[in-house]
Amino acid sequence: MLSRRRSPRTTTLLLAVIVLALAAAPAAQATVLYDVSVSGSQTVDWKFGGVLTIGACGSSAGGTPVTQAANGKGRVSFKFRSAKPGLAVPSSFGAFSFSFSAAAKATGSMTGSMVYSNGQAGCAGFAPPEDFSAATSSCGAQVFGLNIQAEWKSGFVDLTGDDDSTFAGARPNRNAYADCPLPVGQLPLMSRATGVSACERSPSGPLWRRTNELNPLGRGLGSVRIAATPRSLSKPSKRVKTLSRRVRKHCVIPLHNSSSSIEVDVSTQLTVTLKQRR
Repeated sequence: MLSRRRSPRTTTLLLAVIVLALAAAPAAQATVLYDVSVSGSQTVDWKFGGVLTIGACGSSAGGTPVTQAANGKGRVSFKFRSAKPGLAVPSSFGAFSFSFSAAAKATGSMTGSMVYSNGQAGCAGFAPPEDFSAATSSCGAQVFGLNIQAEWKSGFVDLTGDDDSTFAGARPNRNAYADCPLPVGQLPLMSRATGVSACERSPSGPLWRRTNELNPLGRGLGSVRIAATPRSLSKPSKRVKTLSRRVRKHCVIPLHNSSSSIEVDVSTQLTVTLKQRR
């Protein structure tokens, strides 16, 4: 049988098709593994000055208001760093995903004061409220743990952190935290209005809404959003990648029993270091 030889032109065309097909075929992408370290700092300053309606006296409809002036301020300030690297693995199978968690140790201080004075009761024979100050025995140095969570969503890495109740060596004891004034839960005679301020945790929804800087123990991070593309996370140009941002916010917490509000200023600095495993 006679064999048919390909012409040089045909051979050249076949080689060109093979080269183009190889170029178009997706290259095998090695999975990127990151060791993740998290560090940062946070300061929460709060203040209040106004008159509280704390009751009523007399027999008239609704009674006569009993009032007392309140003036105070405080600060919760700490630095934190993850104890050991966590693991993060970007995934491009289907929809892009990227998340991690990290345990961190926080050290800092908490100060606060709230003075109640000038009680008024406009009823004959009804003694006005006595002056007093909120307890401060648990204020001072703070050591506690943070559970930090992160996830990528719509072009951002969202992070927040909450108190780690299992952290060994936390001080002071969490049962004593009613003894340092804080803007949520630990201010005597103040009746919170309904609703959640921008500094308070939302019970549900995306991670960036679960902010924790005003949790009842004063131990938690405000939420931080850091811009990052899927390509920058799954195909990094450098072995070590850093994501960092400072977020500042001002929040107003209204009260049922005062025309004045608690004012809060928060500054959260957070840095994520992603180091590729070799």
